[in-house]
Amino acid sequence: MVDPPPSSAIDTHRTEFTLRFSQEVVAVTVNGATAIGSGQSWSVWSYDLSLEWEAGQVLEIEWKTHDGSTGSQSVGPYTVWIVHHVPPEITRGTVSDGAADVDPAPINAGGFRFDFDERITGTVQLTDESGTDLNWIGTAVGQTATLTPVAGRELVNETTYRIEIDVKDGVGNSLQGTITFVTKPK
Repeated sequence: MVDPPPSSAIDTHRTEFTLRFSQEVVAVTVNGATAIGSGQSWSVWSYDLSLEWEAGQVLEIEWKTHDGSTGSQSVGPYTVWIVHHVPPEITRGTVSDGAADVDPAPINAGGFRFDFDERITGTVQLTDESGTDLNWIGTAVGQTATLTPVAGRELVNETTYRIEIDVKDGVGNSLQGTITFVTKPK
């Protein structure tokens, strides 16, 4: 069983396909993309699939069972639309724009993390109040952007910092912004 069912109109970016099998399987791919799950329940997002923006699109589902046997099935058709024009949004972060009295110690130990409402790619960068790049290791993978501390480049007290975020979602909607914060006094 696949939800949404065939003949549905789907968003190329924000549709989650839920796959339910009659028996437990150990691996599933849909149009070559690896599905996530276990047992009889698996899922994959439409932005991970190679679907054209038109009617008649088909899901090619392949699976492997515990005994090593494999199976496949074509499911469809689906009508694929681009209805997503909203840029990614930060849903949670280590600091927020305008924060004051931020304790640098836990950040120097664990870095920054920003979670988004959808999958993103792009860059994230940390600079000090003079605009100097602190060269922390920035990543934007899945729904998370992180900055990992670098020895000798730790945050210090009583300083203004800026985090520059430049990310986009799977259809190119971009979020470019700056988070400015001040560390607490000594």
